[in-house]
Amino acid sequence: EDPLDAFCPFDVQKETGSVEIADYNGKTQRLEAPALLGMVLGKLGRSIDATVSRLTPHSSSTSTTEPPKFRYALAVPPGLSSPVKDAVLDAAYAAGGWEEADVDLVDVPDCLAAVYGRKFATEPERQNKIVLVVDMGHATTCVSVLRLQTNEEEGKESKTEVLACAHDTSLGAGMVDVRLWHHFTNTLFPNSNLAPNSKKGLRLLQGCRKLKHVLSMLPTGSVTVENIVKDDTETKLTASADLMTTLCEVELTSLRSLIERAMKEAQIDTKDDSAIGFVEVLGGGCRIPSVQETIRMTSHHQVLSHSLDDTCISLGAAMVGGSSNNDRTSTVIEDPARLERRNRLRAAEIEMANLDDAMAKRSEARNQLEAHVLELRSARHSKHGSLLPDDSILDPFLTEVDDWIFSDECDQATLAEMDAKVKDVMERSNELCRGYLEAVQAEARQTEKEMEEEAAKAAAERQNDDGEEDHDNRRLPKKRRMEIVMKNKAEANELFQDGNYRHAAARYAKALSHCSKFYDLSPDDDAEVKAVQLTLHLNMALAYTKLEQPDHALRCCNDALAIDENSVKALFRRATIYFSKKWYDQAAQDLKKAAKLAPDDKAIPKLQAKLDRQFKIQKAKDKKLAQKMFG
Repeated sequence: EDPLDAFCPFDVQKETGSVEIADYNGKTQRLEAPALLGMVLGKLGRSIDATVSRLTPHSSSTSTTEPPKFRYALAVPPGLSSPVKDAVLDAAYAAGGWEEADVDLVDVPDCLAAVYGRKFATEPERQNKIVLVVDMGHATTCVSVLRLQTNEEEGKESKTEVLACAHDTSLGAGMVDVRLWHHFTNTLFPNSNLAPNSKKGLRLLQGCRKLKHVLSMLPTGSVTVENIVKDDTETKLTASADLMTTLCEVELTSLRSLIERAMKEAQIDTKDDSAIGFVEVLGGGCRIPSVQETIRMTSHHQVLSHSLDDTCISLGAAMVGGSSNNDRTSTVIEDPARLERRNRLRAAEIEMANLDDAMAKRSEARNQLEAHVLELRSARHSKHGSLLPDDSILDPFLTEVDDWIFSDECDQATLAEMDAKVKDVMERSNELCRGYLEAVQAEARQTEKEMEEEAAKAAAERQNDDGEEDHDNRRLPKKRRMEIVMKNKAEANELFQDGNYRHAAARYAKALSHCSKFYDLSPDDDAEVKAVQLTLHLNMALAYTKLEQPDHALRCCNDALAIDENSVKALFRRATIYFSKKWYDQAAQDLKKAAKLAPDDKAIPKLQAKLDRQFKIQKAKDKKLAQKMFG
């Protein structure tokens, strides 16, 4: 029995392989495993279609080019039985009508072998050497033994052979979370009768997973989890890497046995220190120190390589599936029961995909309403805020919309009702805030016009430019190059003071481009250039903030902090941008650091007060939403 099963929040019937979802669009649904896999593959398939339609010529409405026909390769654990393979292929059919001729099932060791061979084909030290590959994921572990064989024939590529593989479906990094969970329930909550699949039990499991990540990097660590014993209380989980090793002795023994089994199958002497040439590790479980040590001890190999990352399995599946010579176009399914299952799964997936689409559009409409309310609430202090109606008129309207968003009526609204609500709110907003909205739209049109004029001007300048500045790659003395930098900076400052923020940003960018053209600088000169670059990034961030282009401003702040991670101005400006983007957690982190560096800065507490107010509002909303969800 898989210990992770106890933590599944759904009702699973292993006999039928089905899962009960208590509330899917207001109904209880029992779904078979192929249907669940079909959902995942269906989302991937739609993502692939959207990407191809965006990037390929056939996406044009006037194009006569046929859309490309795909072949799908799915990486699967080794040794799947025929019924399980059929179930996976049926899930693929449910996902997008993919016939068996369009789908290849590729064993994970073959995927690894394909990528390993491609990556190391030209490295002599890897030729004809045995490599042990250990892949420990969340729930399963696969150990493969490979050998890259040199092909003596001219023009022939080297081939990677799979000598052996061993797979354990109940051994993974998730078991570490389970061991920590039982440890803390026994020591911290001995009389709580905490159910593994309850909300509190899963919250504790998530805390154990975070602690596992900490202990994979540090000898000791702690994490805080909330609402385990009772609401609004915190519990601190503290442990050491040594304790985690002790708790997981059974799993480490299983891993050792799994590696020895694979080595034995490959006819490798488990006591021979030189039998294995290389050891490759991948998967989250192989980041745990005790797992790494077990691999070293069992393989007699002290150096663990991380040359194969977590993407190599899907890449290998594509390589093997794409080069497959198997002719499956004539595959015909004759079993009536299986044909009926495939058609039923396909019909159900289409229905649920349409339902998901409607639910996504409802969520999008709800988000649009919430963003609109937040925008109008914060608009009071904006450039055109004086054009808004009095708070006694605007606030009741926004509160009414806000209350509706978190009401049962909103939760139960159909897509048509949501669209009608959005239309009604926008019409009422236009009526109440007509002057403000017209001013904002006029400014947007003016900004767009200025951008077009600036683009035309820049194009003309490029056409007539003699190349002295834009393409100035002369090896000028440091003093002369700095004069050019400071000239552009001074011009940018003047443009900024006159409110020409777009031109100012362009001048700051030009000054920065010249900063990259210094050469052979002494340490003092290099420090001087970096100080100028820091100022330019900060000024450009402010210009983009004035232009209401937060993404560009954020990039400038990040560039400034890359030069000086303790720049208070950069931290404060980035916190301001985070606040405007409603990324409140990130804003809080930057403000906390800035306050430590500059405790007397008066602007920091003012922004912190605004941030605290937003946290208070969000907490109230979350509490209201939780009360509705859980009674």
